[in-house]
Amino acid sequence: MSEYKVFDQIAALDRVDSDKELLCELVDMFKKTYQENLKNLESAINNHDLDSIIRTSHMMKGSLGNLGGMTAFSLAQKIEACGKSDNLTEIGTLFQNFRLEIDKFFKEFECFKNGQWPGD
Repeated sequence: MSEYKVFDQIAALDRVDSDKELLCELVDMFKKTYQENLKNLESAINNHDLDSIIRTSHMMKGSLGNLGGMTAFSLAQKIEACGKSDNLTEIGTLFQNFRLEIDKFFKEFECFKNGQWPGD
């Protein structure tokens, strides 16, 4: 997991033409929906609902990639791949790590938002 940044500030800003305010709005929108999406993903995993695993992890992967949450993006990608290959042996661990990485992303993003990011 260490090959990816928890929050890739440069990539995230690049996607919004360096508009920090827009990036903050997009992260706020993600915050409003991610808990429900995590619940849906957890339920899908518990019920071995492959279509829902694939759909929900894909949606979250896209959001996190656009917001610069690259470690969580990578985990969502792995969860999606598990669903596509019907291989759920590691998915529980991946999901728990995914949750933790989203929390880390929000913490790093808050530092960035508040101007406490190295290089600001």
